[in-house]
Amino acid sequence: MEVASTMQSLHTHELKGLSHEDCWSIIQEKTFGKEDIPLEFEAIGRKIATRCQGLPLAASVVGGALCNKSQEEWLSIEEKWLSHDEGDHVTNILKLSFDNLSLPSLKKCFVCCSIFPKGRRIKSQDLIEYWMAEGFLEANGSNEMECLGDKFMKVLLHNSLLQVAEIDDYGNVESCVMHDLVHDLACSISGSTDTEGGRRVRYMIHDEESCIPKEVAKYLRTLLFEEQIYRIKFADFEHLHALVLAYEWCTKLPNSIRKLIHLRKLDISSMHIKYLPGWIGDLHQLQTLNACTRRFLELPSTLKYLINLRHLYINKSPLPAGIGNLTSLQTLKYFICWRQEWMQNRRAPEVEWSQRNTGNF
Repeated sequence: MEVASTMQSLHTHELKGLSHEDCWSIIQEKTFGKEDIPLEFEAIGRKIATRCQGLPLAASVVGGALCNKSQEEWLSIEEKWLSHDEGDHVTNILKLSFDNLSLPSLKKCFVCCSIFPKGRRIKSQDLIEYWMAEGFLEANGSNEMECLGDKFMKVLLHNSLLQVAEIDDYGNVESCVMHDLVHDLACSISGSTDTEGGRRVRYMIHDEESCIPKEVAKYLRTLLFEEQIYRIKFADFEHLHALVLAYEWCTKLPNSIRKLIHLRKLDISSMHIKYLPGWIGDLHQLQTLNACTRRFLELPSTLKYLINLRHLYINKSPLPAGIGNLTSLQTLKYFICWRQEWMQNRRAPEVEWSQRNTGNF
């Protein structure tokens, strides 16, 4: 109403919360689907629905938390978590859903989402790669890390801790978004890890020209950089696992990145990098390399030493010899073969080498 008044709208519609009956129908659909719900569950569920304060998000979240729970667990949630004297019911419902996540690693994956600004659409594959870099996805048996990440994604979506933003032609979730209230919860949990030595920040988006203090840098695991990076000493970020550099006008990677021996995800896709330095092969822990830049990128022969690389995103650039050493590779969008005579003549004009392309699959 405040916004409508500011815009001097001719007519306004005052939005109100859902009725208790509507909230109950959302909970019922989330927990039992189209099946008939037992009367003993319905009595408890209707009480819980009144605590949702007419908010569809709260009804959806609590429905996810109640799913596959016993009658005793429903009663416990209604009596202990959502009692009338515990303050804001919506906040309690969101916290309940988080606390009911089955695995500590799944909880860490949820908190990791707090790094993205409110309303930001997050690509599902990108998010899973962040979780991999953080070490939250430990493969067991035949399950790959990516499969586990996909399962975690589905759990968070089912519990409405993430919401679907885009779906591809095959029905897969292309990108997701976090509701503002859920984002507040993730931030509050992420910011509650203070220690005796002060607050240890694990995730950060840095969009200022000021430097990050060394005592902060040494605890960072994920860093998204949106400012110029020339004065940054990346050696201070000794435990960094994921690094995204989004400063467009940089054409060369700083040599100090070479010191990031624990780096598992490097994204330089928004930069104007012309070539990857030879020392890129020293980053042996690298799992994801997004070098799909706006320029034709020359790849070094040392790329073959990235034996843990699982996802390689590049433009239509010729792959160096020894690419077969990357036996863990899961993603490679382009694989371009070149005639031997062109490889011997690196000064051939662009039109000529584009015609000599003999394979792209």
